[in-house]
Amino acid sequence: MKLAAFFLLCASCAFAQLDTYSVTVTASRTMIVPPDQVVFQLSFESGVGVTVDAVIAAGAGAGIALDFPSSIYTYQDPTLGTRLEWWFSLTVPFSAMRGTLDQLATAQRRLQLALPLTYTVAGTAVSPQASAAQACSTSDLMADARTQALSLANAGGFALGPVISMSNFIPPPQVSGGYLIPVTVLFQNAIQPAPPATIPPACGIVVKFRLQPQ
Repeated sequence: MKLAAFFLLCASCAFAQLDTYSVTVTASRTMIVPPDQVVFQLSFESGVGVTVDAVIAAGAGAGIALDFPSSIYTYQDPTLGTRLEWWFSLTVPFSAMRGTLDQLATAQRRLQLALPLTYTVAGTAVSPQASAAQACSTSDLMADARTQALSLANAGGFALGPVISMSNFIPPPQVSGGYLIPVTVLFQNAIQPAPPATIPPACGIVVKFRLQPQ
C-alpha cells in the first residue's frame, strides 16, 4: 500500500512528507544567544560642502573609526542655512564600552566647532563569534522531529520505526524591521534612524523515519 500526504506544521514552522513506508520531517529552532556587543549611534553635523570622506577622516583624527554612514539627512538651520546630518553606527564589545564612551566624549570636544557630534547607546548586538560558539542541540531537534513524525505516523495508521537518515538544515533568514540601510542619497525631512535589529541564528535537521505496521 502506498500512502502519500503533505502537511504544513505551523506550530513548529516545519514541514513533513510521507512516502512509501517512511516519513520525512524537518525540525528547526531559534538559538537565543546573549548579546556581547553594544551599539552606539553617532550623528555629525556639517555644511553641505562636506564629503563623507571628510567626515570619516575627522572621526579618525579624533580617535573614532567610522564605516560608511547609515543615513544622511538635510535640515534647515535658522542661522547657518542648509545643514547635513551624518548618522553612523559604532559596534564595540561590552568590555570596550567604558573606553569608547571616553573616546566619544573626547571626540565631541575636539569636533565641537568643525563637526558637532552627538551620540547615544542604541542597543546591543551579538557578534559573529558568539553566534558561531552557540551550538545547536541535536537531541532537542531530534525530539521535535520524532514528535512530528509520530503524529503523522499515527494519522496514517502506522507505528513509528527507526531513523533511516538525518541531515542538517539551515532555515532561511527571517526578515526583521529596524535595520539601518546604507544610503548614498539625501533624504529630506527623514526621521531619526532606528537602532540595528539582531536576528537570532537558527538551525535544524531533516530526519527520515521508517514506518511500520501497528
